[in-house]
Amino acid sequence: MGDTYACGKTLIELTGGLAGAIEAVALSESMSLEDFCEKYEVLCAKGGKQNIDNEYVLQARDLPKGTDPCAWLRDLQKDAAARGDTAEVRKIKRAQKALGCRPNANDF
Repeated sequence: MGDTYACGKTLIELTGGLAGAIEAVALSESMSLEDFCEKYEVLCAKGGKQNIDNEYVLQARDLPKGTDPCAWLRDLQKDAAARGDTAEVRKIKRAQKALGCRPNANDF
């Protein structure tokens, strides 16, 4: 250890293995990876945490051809906001960002 550093292919293999381990622990706790990273934020890198596809991203990608995912997410966001469900609103906003629906945060 001490002066030993991982770089290049070794670093990629190491971080890939760690990501897989974190994903396995999340599954063992019956949590989505996003929920796990919110609960155990210290275990998830900020950049990686923000780039995790949540259930809304996955559902939006599976919408029937011709359906506007941004409009669909906007409707879901309005419904969640009307219910006062701030956690869902946050997830939906993350999905909007991941899908390019939030080029300007003031649009929503």
